[in-house]
Amino acid sequence: MEASGEARRHPQARRPAAGETGWRAVARALEGRPGGRARGEFWVGRDLLFALGLDDTPAGLVRAWLEAGMDLGCFPVADAPGPAGPATGSAAGPGKAEARERGRPRAPTYLHRRFSPAELRSGLAGARAPLGMERLFLFVGLDGPLGRWSLKLGPLQALERLAAQPQQAARELEEEASRASELLREARRALPGLRGVLLCDDLAYQRSSFLSPASLSLLLLPLYRRLAQECRALGLWAVLHSDGNFSPLLPALRQAGFCGVNCDPECLDPFLLRAQAPEWALFTGVPSSWLLSSVAPEDVAAGAGLPRCGGVRPDAGAAADPSPVPDQEGAAGVARAFVALSATGGAVLSSACGVADLASWRRLLRVYREVEGA
Repeated sequence: MEASGEARRHPQARRPAAGETGWRAVARALEGRPGGRARGEFWVGRDLLFALGLDDTPAGLVRAWLEAGMDLGCFPVADAPGPAGPATGSAAGPGKAEARERGRPRAPTYLHRRFSPAELRSGLAGARAPLGMERLFLFVGLDGPLGRWSLKLGPLQALERLAAQPQQAARELEEEASRASELLREARRALPGLRGVLLCDDLAYQRSSFLSPASLSLLLLPLYRRLAQECRALGLWAVLHSDGNFSPLLPALRQAGFCGVNCDPECLDPFLLRAQAPEWALFTGVPSSWLLSSVAPEDVAAGAGLPRCGGVRPDAGAAADPSPVPDQEGAAGVARAFVALSATGGAVLSSACGVADLASWRRLLRVYREVEGA
């Protein structure tokens, strides 16, 4: 299927010179230009913010992005504020005092704070210039219709309803898409510097999709098209996030009008994805199991299970190395793979799970240094 190019047209786009950083580097990737070194994470965990001495506020997130040298930042948004996992699950994380008292948490929560548009507006009012936020390519991350619906019903119940009551499921998904559209417009008004939207709908398990291409085309593709068109009308780039291996759904998803995709390279090979969807910018490159593989020594001694995030469970071998600092070759390997991917088209170095604790934070910064030296 040939790309129409419609998804790449954008009123704010400009062609940055090679070597530029910040929002221009991300724009370069979204325009499909190869050779860039853009980087950034869509999720930063609350425990990590506390460990860095920052508050779990919009301003705290901006400071974390800038201190790490990221080119993009993403504010997770929801109808009502509160902590929640990336498009899946919802559970309260630890309080700030508790996190500081514990020092390093035994098991990272992998939860991030979600903000209402009103919280974003008030939390960033008057702080834009001092924070340096204008250099970042700003996204908001919001659950798509399937993500919202699954949170409301529960993942298993949602799948059961899809199979047993498809007409009712279609009506309810339509309602959730309308609510997501309202939230998108509110977020646009709250953030004048907004440039992109990350639409989060988990469509697959680690090895296979849990929707058939026919079901996706019937139930979700019209909703995705509408949301992507609305993003373009608002002057925003639309990027899809999904965990797992959703390669069977690619032919249908390419018709939705997304500009790019955020996925896990362990579940969906970025080079194969590039070959199948050359028009997309790829926000990928950092494997979830590698980024999240470090655990506290006391957890290793106790034989505790490794944390889960984004549907990916780190392999058991990682428990043998509890060091918070990754080995040089691991970071170098991630960097080499990303540089090779970037040479084939637009790419932004990113994970699909986010960064949650100091160990994974240090690991990520090591990769950044390796990419800079490549």
